[in-house]
Amino acid sequence: MAIKILVLSDSHEIVESMLRIVEREKPDAIFHLGDHLNDALELEKQVDVPVYYVASDIDGVDETEDLFERFVTIERKRFLLIHGHQLRQTGEAMMSQGLHDMLVYGKKGKADVILFGHTHEPFIRGIYIDEGNNQLVRKWLFNPGSIKPAIEIYCESSNQWQEHNGKSSYGLIYVSNDADNMRFEIVDMD
Repeated sequence: MAIKILVLSDSHEIVESMLRIVEREKPDAIFHLGDHLNDALELEKQVDVPVYYVASDIDGVDETEDLFERFVTIERKRFLLIHGHQLRQTGEAMMSQGLHDMLVYGKKGKADVILFGHTHEPFIRGIYIDEGNNQLVRKWLFNPGSIKPAIEIYCESSNQWQEHNGKSSYGLIYVSNDADNMRFEIVDMD
């Protein structure tokens, strides 16, 4: 039997949608990757499973507080939860230098899986890295996307934020009890 982890990010004040997802998926644990911390706190009050969360750049939390990264171990797999704004990477930059930076960031805590949001773009990638002595170890980068379908994009030419309809999604991670196998899934809500 596998442990089912629900991964949410960028909820932007739609707690009711998160509760419907929890009811549908019936997870064993929930990870919330920021945008909005208060959503995760409210969700935690209303569900009967552990909720692990981190703060983001828009949560109004002092940068000195220890809420911007969290390591969680489930079935001998170590997960790093961050929002992703710490890396200051989006779009194409995330696909190159940002991924490298994220792996380095996760390596300090020996994370098997690095979870992030911020970009509102679903993303799963397994990458083999050399941890020394020519020993290749697979690390995972996972972004569930945003569960709120509308996103705001800054337009430099007009110097304004514009709302666009985006995809709405969340993630699932299945960790087998022997912890040797993990399966990742992006679920589109549209």
